[in-house]
Amino acid sequence: MDTGELSASLSSGGKRSRVRLPGTPRTAAGALFHAEATVLARQPARLWRWGLGFAAVPLTGLIQTFDSPVILLPVLLAAAIFSSTAAAGPLWQLRLAPSLDALLPISKQASRWVHVALPVLLMALWTTAGAGFFVLAGGFRPELLVVGAAAGGGLGAGMLRRAFRQPEDLTKLVYLMQLGRSGPAMLGTRIRGYVLSVFALVPLALGMLFNAPELLLMPAVVLNAVLLVIGVTTADRP
Repeated sequence: MDTGELSASLSSGGKRSRVRLPGTPRTAAGALFHAEATVLARQPARLWRWGLGFAAVPLTGLIQTFDSPVILLPVLLAAAIFSSTAAAGPLWQLRLAPSLDALLPISKQASRWVHVALPVLLMALWTTAGAGFFVLAGGFRPELLVVGAAAGGGLGAGMLRRAFRQPEDLTKLVYLMQLGRSGPAMLGTRIRGYVLSVFALVPLALGMLFNAPELLLMPAVVLNAVLLVIGVTTADRP
Protein backbone atom coordinates (compact mmCIF):
# COMPACT_ATOMS: atom_id res chain seq x y z
CA MET A 1 0.00 0.00 0.00
CA ASP A 2 1.53 3.33 -1.06
CA THR A 3 0.86 6.81 0.32
CA GLY A 4 -2.05 7.42 -2.04
CA GLU A 5 -3.81 4.19 -1.12
CA LEU A 6 -3.15 4.77 2.58
CA SER A 7 -4.56 8.28 2.35
CA ALA A 8 -7.65 7.01 0.52
CA SER A 9 -8.21 4.32 3.14
CA LEU A 10 -7.89 6.77 6.01
CA SER A 11 -10.17 9.25 4.26
CA SER A 12 -12.95 6.71 3.92
CA GLY A 13 -13.87 6.93 7.58
CA GLY A 14 -14.53 9.66 10.10
CA LYS A 15 -16.75 12.69 9.90
CA ARG A 16 -17.41 14.07 6.44
CA SER A 17 -19.02 17.15 5.02
CA ARG A 18 -22.52 16.75 3.61
CA VAL A 19 -21.90 19.13 0.72
CA ARG A 20 -24.17 18.60 -2.27
CA LEU A 21 -23.02 20.04 -5.56
CA PRO A 22 -25.67 21.74 -7.69
CA GLY A 23 -26.84 20.36 -11.00
CA THR A 24 -28.25 17.09 -12.26
CA PRO A 25 -26.00 15.14 -14.66
CA ARG A 26 -27.74 13.99 -17.83
CA THR A 27 -24.98 11.79 -19.25
CA ALA A 28 -22.87 8.94 -17.92
CA ALA A 29 -19.72 11.05 -18.21
CA GLY A 30 -21.41 13.93 -16.42
CA ALA A 31 -22.59 11.63 -13.62
CA LEU A 32 -19.09 10.23 -13.17
CA PHE A 33 -17.52 13.69 -13.06
CA HIS A 34 -20.22 14.95 -10.68
CA ALA A 35 -19.68 11.98 -8.36
CA GLU A 36 -15.93 12.49 -8.31
CA ALA A 37 -16.29 16.22 -7.61
CA THR A 38 -18.75 15.45 -4.81
CA VAL A 39 -16.34 12.97 -3.22
CA LEU A 40 -13.62 15.62 -3.21
CA ALA A 41 -15.95 18.35 -1.92
CA ARG A 42 -16.95 16.11 0.99
CA GLN A 43 -13.32 15.71 2.04
CA PRO A 44 -12.30 19.22 3.10
CA ALA A 45 -8.98 17.93 4.42
CA ARG A 46 -7.91 17.19 0.85
CA LEU A 47 -8.91 20.66 -0.27
CA TRP A 48 -6.92 22.12 2.59
CA ARG A 49 -3.90 20.07 1.50
CA TRP A 50 -4.37 21.30 -2.06
CA GLY A 51 -4.37 24.89 -0.82
CA LEU A 52 -1.52 24.31 1.63
CA GLY A 53 0.71 23.07 -1.17
CA PHE A 54 -0.02 26.22 -3.12
CA ALA A 55 0.66 28.45 -0.10
CA ALA A 56 4.18 27.05 0.14
CA VAL A 57 5.09 28.61 -3.21
CA PRO A 58 4.47 32.31 -2.43
CA LEU A 59 5.79 31.89 1.12
CA THR A 60 9.07 30.58 -0.25
CA GLY A 61 9.08 33.32 -2.88
CA LEU A 62 8.72 36.00 -0.23
CA ILE A 63 11.60 34.56 1.77
CA GLN A 64 13.90 33.71 -1.14
CA THR A 65 14.94 36.39 -3.61
CA PHE A 66 13.62 36.01 -7.16
CA ASP A 67 17.10 36.78 -8.49
CA SER A 68 17.92 33.11 -7.93
CA PRO A 69 14.83 31.04 -8.80
CA VAL A 70 16.84 27.81 -8.60
CA ILE A 71 15.90 27.57 -4.92
CA LEU A 72 12.22 27.97 -5.80
CA LEU A 73 12.12 25.11 -8.30
CA PRO A 74 12.43 22.19 -5.83
CA VAL A 75 9.76 23.84 -3.67
CA LEU A 76 7.52 24.26 -6.71
CA LEU A 77 7.95 20.61 -7.70
CA ALA A 78 7.35 19.24 -4.20
CA ALA A 79 4.36 21.52 -3.60
CA ALA A 80 2.80 20.67 -6.98
CA ILE A 81 3.07 16.92 -6.37
CA PHE A 82 1.76 17.35 -2.82
CA SER A 83 -1.28 19.28 -4.04
CA SER A 84 -1.93 17.06 -7.06
CA THR A 85 -1.94 14.00 -4.80
CA ALA A 86 -4.60 15.68 -2.67
CA ALA A 87 -6.66 16.72 -5.70
CA ALA A 88 -6.54 13.18 -7.08
CA GLY A 89 -7.78 11.61 -3.85
CA PRO A 90 -11.08 10.38 -5.36
CA LEU A 91 -9.10 8.46 -8.00
CA TRP A 92 -7.59 6.14 -5.39
CA GLN A 93 -11.00 5.58 -3.83
CA LEU A 94 -12.54 4.79 -7.21
CA ARG A 95 -9.78 2.28 -7.90
CA LEU A 96 -10.31 0.60 -4.54
CA ALA A 97 -14.11 0.50 -5.10
CA PRO A 98 -14.78 0.73 -8.87
CA SER A 99 -18.51 -0.03 -8.61
CA LEU A 100 -19.58 3.30 -10.13
CA ASP A 101 -17.49 2.73 -13.25
CA ALA A 102 -19.03 -0.71 -13.64
CA LEU A 103 -22.61 0.52 -13.26
CA LEU A 104 -22.48 3.40 -15.73
CA PRO A 105 -22.77 2.79 -19.50
CA ILE A 106 -19.33 4.15 -20.30
CA SER A 107 -16.22 2.47 -21.68
CA LYS A 108 -13.08 2.10 -19.60
CA GLN A 109 -11.12 4.41 -21.90
CA ALA A 110 -13.82 7.09 -21.78
CA SER A 111 -14.05 6.81 -18.00
CA ARG A 112 -10.32 7.46 -17.71
CA TRP A 113 -10.75 10.73 -19.61
CA VAL A 114 -13.52 11.71 -17.23
CA HIS A 115 -11.45 10.75 -14.18
CA VAL A 116 -8.51 12.85 -15.28
CA ALA A 117 -10.64 15.96 -15.88
CA LEU A 118 -10.96 17.08 -12.25
CA PRO A 119 -7.25 16.74 -11.34
CA VAL A 120 -6.31 18.51 -14.57
CA LEU A 121 -8.69 21.41 -13.90
CA LEU A 122 -7.60 21.81 -10.28
CA MET A 123 -3.89 21.60 -11.07
CA ALA A 124 -4.22 23.94 -14.06
CA LEU A 125 -5.77 26.45 -11.67
CA TRP A 126 -2.98 25.75 -9.17
CA THR A 127 -0.12 26.19 -11.62
CA THR A 128 -1.73 29.24 -13.24
CA ALA A 129 -2.10 30.90 -9.85
CA GLY A 130 1.47 29.98 -8.98
CA ALA A 131 2.75 31.41 -12.25
CA GLY A 132 0.62 34.50 -11.64
CA PHE A 133 2.37 35.05 -8.33
CA PHE A 134 5.75 34.89 -10.03
CA VAL A 135 4.57 37.33 -12.71
CA LEU A 136 3.21 39.85 -10.20
CA ALA A 137 5.81 39.56 -7.45
CA GLY A 138 8.87 38.40 -9.35
CA GLY A 139 8.66 40.42 -12.54
CA PHE A 140 8.44 37.41 -14.84
CA ARG A 141 6.84 37.72 -18.27
CA PRO A 142 3.04 37.23 -18.44
CA GLU A 143 3.45 34.36 -20.93
CA LEU A 144 4.45 32.31 -17.91
CA LEU A 145 0.72 32.10 -17.09
CA VAL A 146 0.04 30.02 -20.21
CA VAL A 147 3.05 27.80 -19.55
CA GLY A 148 1.81 27.28 -16.01
CA ALA A 149 -1.74 26.47 -17.10
CA ALA A 150 -0.44 23.85 -19.55
CA ALA A 151 1.37 22.05 -16.72
CA GLY A 152 -1.98 21.06 -15.23
CA GLY A 153 -2.45 18.49 -17.98
CA GLY A 154 0.69 16.56 -17.19
CA LEU A 155 0.18 16.77 -13.43
CA GLY A 156 -3.33 15.38 -13.69
CA ALA A 157 -2.16 12.64 -16.06
CA GLY A 158 0.59 11.63 -13.65
CA MET A 159 -1.87 11.21 -10.80
CA LEU A 160 -4.28 9.21 -12.98
CA ARG A 161 -1.50 6.85 -14.06
CA ARG A 162 -0.36 6.48 -10.48
CA ALA A 163 -3.84 5.86 -9.08
CA PHE A 164 -4.96 3.27 -11.64
CA ARG A 165 -1.76 1.28 -11.95
CA GLN A 166 -2.04 -2.49 -11.67
CA PRO A 167 -1.57 -3.99 -8.18
CA GLU A 168 1.89 -5.23 -7.38
CA ASP A 169 2.61 -8.90 -8.08
CA LEU A 170 3.79 -9.95 -4.64
CA THR A 171 4.82 -13.41 -5.88
CA LYS A 172 7.14 -11.86 -8.44
CA LEU A 173 8.42 -9.40 -5.85
CA VAL A 174 9.30 -12.21 -3.41
CA TYR A 175 11.09 -14.06 -6.22
CA LEU A 176 13.10 -10.95 -7.10
CA MET A 177 13.95 -10.42 -3.44
CA GLN A 178 15.48 -13.89 -3.32
CA LEU A 179 17.61 -12.96 -6.31
CA GLY A 180 18.54 -9.63 -4.75
CA ARG A 181 16.91 -7.66 -7.57
CA SER A 182 13.76 -6.35 -5.92
CA GLY A 183 15.04 -2.77 -5.66
CA PRO A 184 14.46 -1.67 -9.28
CA ALA A 185 11.02 -3.31 -9.39
CA MET A 186 9.89 -1.64 -6.19
CA LEU A 187 11.33 1.71 -7.25
CA GLY A 188 9.56 1.54 -10.61
CA THR A 189 6.24 0.94 -8.88
CA ARG A 190 6.73 3.70 -6.34
CA ILE A 191 7.68 6.43 -8.79
CA ARG A 192 5.05 5.56 -11.39
CA GLY A 193 3.13 8.68 -12.34
CA TYR A 194 5.61 11.01 -10.71
CA VAL A 195 7.75 10.94 -13.84
CA LEU A 196 4.92 12.48 -15.86
CA SER A 197 4.45 15.11 -13.17
CA VAL A 198 8.11 16.08 -13.26
CA PHE A 199 8.13 16.37 -17.06
CA ALA A 200 4.96 18.48 -16.90
CA LEU A 201 6.76 21.12 -14.86
CA VAL A 202 9.90 21.28 -17.02
CA PRO A 203 8.65 24.13 -19.30
CA LEU A 204 7.53 26.15 -16.28
CA ALA A 205 10.89 25.61 -14.61
CA LEU A 206 12.78 26.66 -17.74
CA GLY A 207 10.55 29.70 -18.13
CA MET A 208 11.43 30.76 -14.60
CA LEU A 209 15.14 30.07 -14.96
CA PHE A 210 15.60 32.04 -18.16
CA ASN A 211 12.58 34.36 -17.95
CA ALA A 212 11.76 33.60 -21.57
CA PRO A 213 8.39 31.81 -21.39
CA GLU A 214 7.32 33.15 -24.78
CA LEU A 215 9.68 30.63 -26.38
CA LEU A 216 8.07 27.79 -24.43
CA LEU A 217 4.38 28.40 -25.12
CA MET A 218 3.95 25.87 -27.91
CA PRO A 219 6.42 23.30 -26.50
CA ALA A 220 4.63 23.45 -23.13
CA VAL A 221 1.19 22.90 -24.66
CA VAL A 222 2.37 20.08 -26.93
CA LEU A 223 4.40 18.36 -24.20
CA ASN A 224 1.55 18.36 -21.70
CA ALA A 225 -0.96 17.23 -24.33
CA VAL A 226 1.32 14.27 -25.06
CA LEU A 227 1.73 13.56 -21.33
CA LEU A 228 -2.04 13.67 -20.91
CA VAL A 229 -2.57 11.12 -23.69
CA ILE A 230 0.17 8.90 -22.26
CA GLY A 231 -1.32 9.07 -18.78
CA VAL A 232 -4.84 8.18 -19.94
CA THR A 233 -3.92 5.45 -22.41
CA THR A 234 -1.43 3.72 -20.10
CA ALA A 235 -3.28 4.17 -16.80
CA ASP A 236 -4.20 0.48 -16.49
CA ARG A 237 -0.98 -1.02 -17.80
CA PRO A 238 1.63 -2.61 -15.52
